[in-house]
Amino acid sequence: ALVEPVAVTDSVLISTDRADYDRRSRIAYLDRYFANCQWLAGHPYVTGCDPRDPLGDRRLVEFCLALPVTIWQTNGKPRSFAREVLKDRLPPRVVDNQKRGYQNGDWFHRLTQLRPAFMAELDRLEASASVRRMVNLQRIRAVAENWPADADAAMARDAEMLDLFARGIHYSRFIRWVEGSNA
Repeated sequence: ALVEPVAVTDSVLISTDRADYDRRSRIAYLDRYFANCQWLAGHPYVTGCDPRDPLGDRRLVEFCLALPVTIWQTNGKPRSFAREVLKDRLPPRVVDNQKRGYQNGDWFHRLTQLRPAFMAELDRLEASASVRRMVNLQRIRAVAENWPADADAAMARDAEMLDLFARGIHYSRFIRWVEGSNA
């Protein structure tokens, strides 16, 4: 079996709120998820950045889904299973840390590698009257020209870097695509 039936039924990792999410559809979802991860194989060659997803390991997902739900929180303490397993392998300040992990932690390195392409893209975006009207390209260009020296400096400006710069480029590309000028 792909996973233990009770794990799929009792799991808090996959929502059971919808009636159509029966056991088979959840297993099918996992199969599709892992099958669709093949695009990641070429990612390092395209971006120069090697993506890491230790939590995307199918064996780990199947193991976690096979565990009883009660193991994840004991005596009101979240992540108690991980804390118990790692207490003799990690310092107490790490094991007892209550903060949540940071998603997409390598964003600055990826954006830095793509920055020259984004600068050229900004020139193309400025040719579109629609983009100029809807998006503040001057602010986006100011972010691109005032690029942080390292990841620590970038973290102080993460909202500006991710929300304004990365999303601004993305939205602008979409506008150009809609108007048919995305060449």
